[in-house]
Amino acid sequence: MPKDYRLLITGPKKASRKDAPKDGAASYRAQWRDGESRLGAPFAFTPPFQKKQLEELRWYLEEYIQFPGAGDRVRAAKLEQNLDQWGRALFHAAFAGDKGAQVYGRLMDGARDKGTATLTIASTDPAVLAQPWELMQAIGPPEERNRRASPAALTVRRQLQETKTLPRYDFQPPLRILLVVARPKDAPFIDPRNSIPPILDAVETLPGQVAVDFCEPPTLAELERRLHAAKGEGRPYHIVHFDGHSAMMEIDVPKHPVTEVGVLWFENDACRIDLVPGIILGKPLVENHVPVVILEACRGAYLSDQPVHASVAPALLQSGVANVVAFSYSVHIDAARILVECFYRELVKGASLGRAVESARAALGEHPERWLSYGPDAETIDLVDWFIPQLYQVGEDSVLLSPGGDDAALRTQPAGLMGRIFSAWKRRPRRNHEGPGNAGEQKRPRSPIRDSRFEILDSFPPPPQYRFHGRAPELLELERAFRQHPAVLLHAMGGMGKTALAREAAHWWLRKGTIRYAVFHSFERLAGAERVVQVLGQALMGNEFNALPAGEQPEQGEQWRRAVELFHQQPVLLVWDNFESTLAQWNAALQGGFAGSAARRSGSSNGIDSTAALESGAPGDEDTITGFSAESRQRLQRLYRDLTDPRNGQSPKGKLLITCRPGDTGLSVPHEAKIELQGLAPPDALYLLRAVMKQKAIDPERPGYERFQIDDLLKMLAWQPLAIELVTPHLKELTPEQIRTEFAQHLERFTDPTHPEERNQSLLASLDFSVRRLSLRAKAVFPLLGWFRGGVFEDVLLAFMGLEPESWAGIRKELVVSGLIQTEELSGFNTLYIKLHPSLPFAAQFMPIQALTHKLCNLHDKKSIPILHGYPTIITQERTASDTFSVRTQRYPEFEEVYVTT
Repeated sequence: MPKDYRLLITGPKKASRKDAPKDGAASYRAQWRDGESRLGAPFAFTPPFQKKQLEELRWYLEEYIQFPGAGDRVRAAKLEQNLDQWGRALFHAAFAGDKGAQVYGRLMDGARDKGTATLTIASTDPAVLAQPWELMQAIGPPEERNRRASPAALTVRRQLQETKTLPRYDFQPPLRILLVVARPKDAPFIDPRNSIPPILDAVETLPGQVAVDFCEPPTLAELERRLHAAKGEGRPYHIVHFDGHSAMMEIDVPKHPVTEVGVLWFENDACRIDLVPGIILGKPLVENHVPVVILEACRGAYLSDQPVHASVAPALLQSGVANVVAFSYSVHIDAARILVECFYRELVKGASLGRAVESARAALGEHPERWLSYGPDAETIDLVDWFIPQLYQVGEDSVLLSPGGDDAALRTQPAGLMGRIFSAWKRRPRRNHEGPGNAGEQKRPRSPIRDSRFEILDSFPPPPQYRFHGRAPELLELERAFRQHPAVLLHAMGGMGKTALAREAAHWWLRKGTIRYAVFHSFERLAGAERVVQVLGQALMGNEFNALPAGEQPEQGEQWRRAVELFHQQPVLLVWDNFESTLAQWNAALQGGFAGSAARRSGSSNGIDSTAALESGAPGDEDTITGFSAESRQRLQRLYRDLTDPRNGQSPKGKLLITCRPGDTGLSVPHEAKIELQGLAPPDALYLLRAVMKQKAIDPERPGYERFQIDDLLKMLAWQPLAIELVTPHLKELTPEQIRTEFAQHLERFTDPTHPEERNQSLLASLDFSVRRLSLRAKAVFPLLGWFRGGVFEDVLLAFMGLEPESWAGIRKELVVSGLIQTEELSGFNTLYIKLHPSLPFAAQFMPIQALTHKLCNLHDKKSIPILHGYPTIITQERTASDTFSVRTQRYPEFEEVYVTT
């Protein structure tokens, strides 16, 4: 143990009016203790970092990196200059007087001669502990600079004023980490995929040396259960790593002077905030022999003026936890990767906690580049963030594991971390897109592309062309649903990214170790339950499965029985994709849609050119093309029950994820296990748009491409991923405003012939996939929906079309099942609100409507005008009805006489 130099700080004391600082900062009483010698003379200490400086530091480390504009860069450059000045102010405040100079000299001599020295800041005051003491490491008097030790040789740590001796535990490798990732529903959401991958990356580089378990659900009760179980098995955890929000909370403790304490935001059984003070959390940690806690702050966690972790960490020390490493600010994902990987590598080599933290800080300082966007060629900026990790300790600097390890072994790839992916899809060549394995990437920090060793999902549909963006809340919602149900239904309109999310879920859960296998089957591939059984069995049993008898009746065969048994026994994710292809509603004869034919636009097609279609027509029950008969559907329902029903009171270990356009599948999926996918969150939609613009070499720094204009375009597209991918390339020659105002004219141009799924090669094809499965009467209504953009109240729609509710009910069901519309009940209204697919109003013009136009003209009279023009505008639409009328009458003059003559 290196010699310890302690700065004891108590107070604050109330300064006299004469001595009080001008900024009102509190003054503390400080004393140096040089090793085992007596205390030095007390002196006044005033923390140089006050609320203003700490807030500026938070902006620099957490917000500046998001979207640094020119003004932000100037502000950041000024702060970086101030860091040196602030560090010197902190140095002079701490090493004041002759005793301070002596301590500093001895500290540097020890660090230089012995390779290490320890500086301990001892206090119970959060304002003192929150000071960035690490900034003093590179500071010293001018005459000392040439003989200064390396910053990595000096360990700066925080401690309570009184130290105590803690019991030592005999730990054996591997280094065991329990990761608590808490994201309560009622807390600001932060994507856990930004903070967890660096930990998993560290595990991959240290095969057999580090093991990570996830505390799921992230409740205090589950944490206590897992800690107790691990101790009982003789394998206690070395580290509990908390990734989540924190805050200050007022408490009333008898005979206790503290009125505010730091609390961590765990989740309760309802997935909402459960406030856990540090002193409460410390008890199960100490009882179960956990020596280290890592506190990783989420952005947005600072809901109080107080530095939260500077309050939680001392409480944990007071409870008896020996070591706490607190991230004082939210860490950039690249910084987290460097920090965590270096930290864990040093620990498994036998370094102490203090040395491991200092090595991690040094690594951050040596590699300050932080990327601003995705991709190995992304722009980077240098960020001074090496001082973020703060070390709190009681007693000596702990060593968790004895020195050891084989460098060659550390470089091998652990097979146990690799999941297995199986699918009924044929393997495809991977798209030529940027990835972490590309040449030249090692020269710069990696962006948050999924690690190439886990890009093993090629048997699933290929990854999105512009990478996967967002969907973190939906991914967490899927995880929570699977904790309660063996099967979850993910449903949405076409083009929302259901299949892409299923792929991302498989990838992410494999990385986390939640599942060991991922199996994919698409019902577009003209195969039902029998093929599902084969793919599942081959994935989990290998070629031996093929030797099992299938049976004349598949559900009575050995292959069926064994596949179901394996699903119950193994942690596998089975994806049933495009389940709508099996539904009876989709099995009507595939009558002509609107796939872009100019001839159809003129009304020459005879597909639905019949006014009688409004009152007649119904979907058929059989589809000879896909082969999903009533018997096929019954067999799928039987397989669903066999997979998901409990056996011997135990739920299956496997998970069944079903993607479908409608939410009504005929399967017994509970309502709470149905998740409806909406458009991307606006920030994620913007990231996707920027990714497309970058790949297509589109310059956004042009007149007409301002942020608000881009936002308006994304809003019109309802933040739908497919629409964004197909429309954005045309920003090269069209401004956002031109696309918005002339959308229908350009609709046929929004294509991507290279998309692997034909139905997603254009917006028209995506809609046509649904429309051609409608009955004649539903197809007749389709072009009339085009008069409304975004949505319309149902009673308005019925009055406009001249339909009775009874006739409309069946049509509405078809449209909902097809994913073309959604219904919503709004508080205060006695009629449904019909939400339209974002591209529907523009695509409707491609349907033949000549005969329907004349029928509509006959249906309408003066009474329809107030319905269209006078309805309360509580639901904001992009255009008023009158605006829409003026546009549509230019295209379809037959409508004009209705309004001109009234």
